[in-house]
Amino acid sequence: MNMRILATVFILGLSALGLQAQSLFEFGVKAGVNHAFPNSLSAGIESEDNFGWQAGAFVQFGLFDMLALATELTIDQRSFTLIQGEQRLDVNTTSLNIPVLLRIGLPLKLMLEVGPQYTHFLSTDNSTSTDGQGFAALGLIWKPAFGLQFDLRFLRGLSSISTPMDGDVNVNVTQFSVGYQF
Repeated sequence: MNMRILATVFILGLSALGLQAQSLFEFGVKAGVNHAFPNSLSAGIESEDNFGWQAGAFVQFGLFDMLALATELTIDQRSFTLIQGEQRLDVNTTSLNIPVLLRIGLPLKLMLEVGPQYTHFLSTDNSTSTDGQGFAALGLIWKPAFGLQFDLRFLRGLSSISTPMDGDVNVNVTQFSVGYQF
């Protein structure tokens, strides 16, 4: 009888240690660079990719042991150049981004993230789109220690923006950021 009680207490103790090690709620800040590059351009139009920046905050809610739901609120600046013959058009956007990501735990303190992102334009130069843009996000996060996290993400443009040179430009973005979890 005492052995059963001791075994039960031991198993419950191990379970409690596992629950304390798992963080169900995380929040923090992040900043980094992005690289915007248009695709699906009209015939005769080429592009030059440019770098921009991003900064914001994130929240993550643990769902299960290796599964979490995360969202962010970031501001970023993206730019690229469209070229048609001798004519050049610099397109710059400043936007507010809200991704909703499903994060899946992987070995080596990595997390795979996938989900949609909505981008609302705060200001645009040489872009007539003001509605916003939808993206599909795919990324990888590494959380080594001490609350740090490194995030590499690819955003595939699902909707296009309009410019004076090309009425239908689809923009993809790669992002690298460093975050700190409180």
